[in-house]
Amino acid sequence: MTTHDIDALSIAVRDSDGSPEAQDALWEATFDAEHWVFLTRGTGINVAPYCGVIDGRPMVYAFTDDDRAFNCGQQVGVVSEDGLVPMVFMEPDGAIGWVEALAQYDVWGIIFNPMEANYFAPLGNLSKIHAHLRAQRLAG
Repeated sequence: MTTHDIDALSIAVRDSDGSPEAQDALWEATFDAEHWVFLTRGTGINVAPYCGVIDGRPMVYAFTDDDRAFNCGQQVGVVSEDGLVPMVFMEPDGAIGWVEALAQYDVWGIIFNPMEANYFAPLGNLSKIHAHLRAQRLAG
């Protein structure tokens, strides 16, 4: 799945007023991605994903490719002294638990590609969406 495809799916969700079929296609592509990219802050064992506040809600920033993560990192000032944007790559299955654990720090949701054709989910829904899509695959 390319970034362009993800953008088209995200736009399709908006254009369809959030139809379940369009949402399923977008999230299916998201969970089928090779990896999710997260901006990070801190060093060593104190590394944490970058979170921003959108509409008054703290959200972890996630990306479908490293170019978007890099560009966003520069825009929000997550840049090291040597000009690098620190980021971590995680397979979606491994990222789900890591991201959901952020709820204990009052993080409300996850937003993908926040500076682009973005889409989001409350943290408590991430596993539910994943399970729903798995059940559809098994049934289909």
